[in-house]
Amino acid sequence: HEGMGKNHASQYANFGSLLFALLFGGAYAPVRCINFPVRIGKHNVVKQYILVIKLIRIFNIFLTMFMVAGILSDYYKWAAILKVISLIICVLSIGVYYILAFRYK
Repeated sequence: HEGMGKNHASQYANFGSLLFALLFGGAYAPVRCINFPVRIGKHNVVKQYILVIKLIRIFNIFLTMFMVAGILSDYYKWAAILKVISLIICVLSIGVYYILAFRYK
């Protein structure tokens, strides 16, 4: 059983590192590579770009927290709660992003 926990931890670490690198690179993507939920024009491109960059950064923080909590959940009970909280915050951040994106379209 002990070997199983270490394998599980290394899988979380590998996946978390890959996801972190992808999201970190996505925060520096040019505007033409981002699929915005609203029509982009000269009047709103800056605001929409700032909103999506903030979403990516928030997502990166809480998905990294989810991955760390996944590793720790093999050893600590409170880490399972941290995993759920981080996923809830990720979903809420997407909802807030969509509300703000349509508000500032």
